[in-house]
Amino acid sequence: MPPRLFPASLPVLAAALALLLAPAARAQAPAAPRSQLDRIEGKLDEILRRLDQLQGRPASHAVAGAGTQEGAEPSVAQVDKPGALAIARPAPPLSSVLAVPPDSVGGFIYEGGPVHLDNLAARGLRYGGQAGIEFQGWLRVRETGRYQLGAEFTSSRTGIIGSLSCGVALWLEDRQVGQQAGELPLSESHPTPLSLILGAELQPGLYKLRLWTACGRMSTPIPVTATVLIKTPSDLNLRSLVPEDVVHQER
Repeated sequence: MPPRLFPASLPVLAAALALLLAPAARAQAPAAPRSQLDRIEGKLDEILRRLDQLQGRPASHAVAGAGTQEGAEPSVAQVDKPGALAIARPAPPLSSVLAVPPDSVGGFIYEGGPVHLDNLAARGLRYGGQAGIEFQGWLRVRETGRYQLGAEFTSSRTGIIGSLSCGVALWLEDRQVGQQAGELPLSESHPTPLSLILGAELQPGLYKLRLWTACGRMSTPIPVTATVLIKTPSDLNLRSLVPEDVVHQER
């Protein structure tokens, strides 16, 4: 589809077309001085340059990927606070760990590291039950390629027969990338961590992010932590999220 021209460029284009479509008139007229011809050629070159700029205007990304280019709305100035906004919600039942409860019990700024889902007092929240965390913000993508996001769950509780159901769900630009659920073993003397990871092909820009992480609610809260993991195209391994990976907007 031909590029859409701004109204301000139409008079300039019309003048250029008039010059190009009137060779006969120019042939009959006396030869113009060289300096005048140089000025005309310079104006035509400027017109062509502006038309090339219009045709080469950057288009928005599509996810995977449709992202917001840095400098577009929302601007970096609006979301330049490092870290993600973490919304704590009551943990869902074991049978539906991927269901995001509508109620919240508080929030904090997440800058990486493990979050104790059974005890949020260290994060300034007065909630004594098991919680799930919804991380919100804008993922800062600096290079083209495959990005992976998810969570690692660990538990210090041993001697319990069975396992704990945990899950993650990821949205980028309000589109669900995927979801995963798994079982965190509790009966081992040193429980093996559970990592649940999702991925998408992305291009540079800012991507609206939602990441839900939760383990199912039990009658007695189980000591369990969740750490957000990320892997960029240049990372060799999964690593803990750092403040520079995600930015948020203060409310």
